Amino acid sequence: RVELRHKDSASGNILIKAYEFIHNLVVRLNLSKYSKRTLIISGLLSIAIHSLAIGLIYLCSVHSQAGLDFVAVFSVGPFGLLANAIPITPGGLGVGEQSFEFLYKLAGGRNGASSFLISRLFLYSPAVIGGLFAAVLFLRLHRIGIFQKFLPKVRQKN
Repeated sequence: RVELRHKDSASGNILIKAYEFIHNLVVRLNLSKYSKRTLIISGLLSIAIHSLAIGLIYLCSVHSQAGLDFVAVFSVGPFGLLANAIPITPGGLGVGEQSFEFLYKLAGGRNGASSFLISRLFLYSPAVIGGLFAAVLFLRLHRIGIFQKFLPKVRQKN
């Protein structure tokens, strides 16, 4: 562990605290076990996925006539998605809409809740369709007996 002590300036103290925070974060996440290539690819994929989600929110904002341009939506979008991650209600329903409504009003727009609700429909619909497909497939396979060898045998009384 490297000890950095700089008592003369307040900015040095902030740098030391920032360094210690980042160092402790890296140690806790055990990032050193992954290759740099894996970390860079996962970081770029995360940025791309979130950028596409915010792009979808922008398209839904245009559709709901929110009155914000792409830069405004791109600047308030990450904060709205971050607020949506707070586990207050099941699935974050209502929290994201309220946060987008508030953030859109701060940026001079309107209809933030409806913009996010419409984008939520498009973001969640592939998962719902895939889940329904998997449930139908599971029930069909269960009915024809594929899973019978994994189920416990029940003795029947005569």
